[in-house]
Amino acid sequence: MVHQLWQSRDSEPFREPVDLLLHKDYTKSIDTPMDLGTVREQLEAGNYDSPLEFAKDVKLIFTNSKNFNTNKKSKVSIQIEKNITAY
Repeated sequence: MVHQLWQSRDSEPFREPVDLLLHKDYTKSIDTPMDLGTVREQLEAGNYDSPLEFAKDVKLIFTNSKNFNTNKKSKVSIQIEKNITAY
């Protein structure tokens, strides 16, 4: 599943942790950062006890992004809306 998400061209903004040098206020509005790279590492290390834990982290990526990117017309916001309902 992570491989499929990673291969999607829409996943590019979600593959790596948010750059805190570019987005200094990110941690003020997001308590638990998450990205696909971290999810993939956790999955490969066997750190998920259930598929629900995996799904929770994937959904957290989109939830965080939706909460941080409040401009509904931005490219990232449009991708979030398109993808969040799939999970």
